[in-house]
Amino acid sequence: MILLVSVSFYPENSPRSFRATELAKELCRQGHKVLVAGLDIPGEGNTQRQRLLEEYGIQWFSLGSGDWSTLYERWQQGGRISSLVARLLGYFGEFPSIEWYFKIPKRLVIPDDVVAVISIAKPFAVHWGLSRLAKRGALKDRVWVADCGDPFMLSTLNVRKVPFYFSYLEKAFCRRCDFIVTPTEGGYKGYYSEFWDKIKVIPQGFNYEEERVKLGEYTENEVLTFVYAGAFLHKGRNPAALLKVLSDSEVDFRFYIYTQQQYLVTPHIKPGDSRFIVRGIIPRDEIMQEMRKADFLINMMNGTKVQMPSKLIDYFIVDRPVLNIEDDGLYGGERLVLTQFLARDYRSKFEFKNMEAYRISNVCKGFVELLECK
Repeated sequence: MILLVSVSFYPENSPRSFRATELAKELCRQGHKVLVAGLDIPGEGNTQRQRLLEEYGIQWFSLGSGDWSTLYERWQQGGRISSLVARLLGYFGEFPSIEWYFKIPKRLVIPDDVVAVISIAKPFAVHWGLSRLAKRGALKDRVWVADCGDPFMLSTLNVRKVPFYFSYLEKAFCRRCDFIVTPTEGGYKGYYSEFWDKIKVIPQGFNYEEERVKLGEYTENEVLTFVYAGAFLHKGRNPAALLKVLSDSEVDFRFYIYTQQQYLVTPHIKPGDSRFIVRGIIPRDEIMQEMRKADFLINMMNGTKVQMPSKLIDYFIVDRPVLNIEDDGLYGGERLVLTQFLARDYRSKFEFKNMEAYRISNVCKGFVELLECK
């Protein structure tokens, strides 16, 4: 049996949830017994999850609920002092995700027939908690693969430098795990060089056929329509320059922006400019349908080869032209390409390469090869 430890799982709408869910499904398809240790959710979400678990034969181990997340949200919405406490704990104590550093070694009981473990971050506290179990000998004679979508200590996208003492937790789990998995070739740069020999590259993966059959046909929109869906960052993926160029344009368009970082968007849109439609994140199945209807999509890179947007796989699946922006400043050639796209000229669209590597069957094969190393 393979144990997959992830506090993000279907139907949560996040890259880590997609990673864990698709991997669990494909491992079952390929004949492996899979036990997922994850976070409990209430209501309809739990019903949806149960249907998926039964469909694929995935077993479930409850790690409980994210009690500290609920507390954190309450503090954030409280008065000035409580919100300040929340921010300080978040920075200096990695609160509330640090909860899993304590809960995993306390709650997780690994069945005797488990031969391999895959832990998925973020949060990195999942790895840290499993590291404590490994220290006790709970992972003896079992292969442990630590999957890391983004680096932690050495991330180039951190707004503030991570407190130095978290390096002890990072180095501890890196020493105890057998392999560290990153989704990109340059991902090793986000980790301490002493562990580079453990790093393997396995990209994000999906079942293309299963995904595409859910999508409708595309029909060109009378008014040019394009979409951006995902996170923005202060550094490396800032939309300010793009929004300024679009705001100054006289082209009639509809730009749908789905993001949680609306505070990085709205200050750059002129009041009353109805060409911009800013919305929050919606479930993945819904956003895939919306992207399929668009004339083109916009992708913004991180400004680093260490981390790459996982949304590019979704963009490939919906099969619409992609305007790829490498530089936040939107200089020179990129501004010219934007002008072309606004004229419905997609000759300079982003070219997807080596997409077979992202097919979930191949991604799963990469993990299984690591799990069979002992």
